[in-house]
Amino acid sequence: MIQSKERQAEALVALVPHLPGEQRAVALQPGLEAALLIGNEWVRAEALTALAPQLPGPLLQRALEAPLMIRDEWERAKALVALAPQLPDEPRAVALQQSLEAALMIQDEGWRAQVLRVLAPQLSGPLLQYGLEATRKNEMWRMWVPAALFSRRSDLAPMLPSVRYALANHLLTLKDRRRRDVLMFCATESLFTPPILSPATVSLIAAHIAEICQEWRWL
Repeated sequence: MIQSKERQAEALVALVPHLPGEQRAVALQPGLEAALLIGNEWVRAEALTALAPQLPGPLLQRALEAPLMIRDEWERAKALVALAPQLPDEPRAVALQQSLEAALMIQDEGWRAQVLRVLAPQLSGPLLQYGLEATRKNEMWRMWVPAALFSRRSDLAPMLPSVRYALANHLLTLKDRRRRDVLMFCATESLFTPPILSPATVSLIAAHIAEICQEWRWL
């Protein structure tokens, strides 16, 4: 038997997605209540993120209030980003604004860029414009955020040169990193694909990667 109430809460939240339909519907409210009782902010945010797609309206609204109490900007932003797509229009707009505000407060640039990349495709109108304006302040954002949007927006073509410039600069920072790090970055589909790079450039990069991996002798 699990003695710790927090561990019990974590176990219940983990079980809810795997229950049959009727049992899951009954378990969602106690599952959410259990998630809200989790003391560790990171674990609480992860639990809310896991529950979000399954929660009906009233429970979802209650769940939306919980991330605002999370002090860690990274965890707060992640939970809000996960909850926002499940909401009706008006509360979704509020949640997206809160998500963007939380994302821009994240101190670590890499984490901030990751959250903005996931959040950007959900933004529209003034919020999207605000997010794009924010990308001008940071090279990592300038690379990741517009790249996440190019697949669904044709009006961002003027930003392509700055995205390519940021991409080239970031590649230069990887020159002393492990080969694995460079290859993982080059496997980022949203960056190494048209329209960010032309098909000819992508093919050339792929050919050079294959040559390096197969034919070079590593000391």
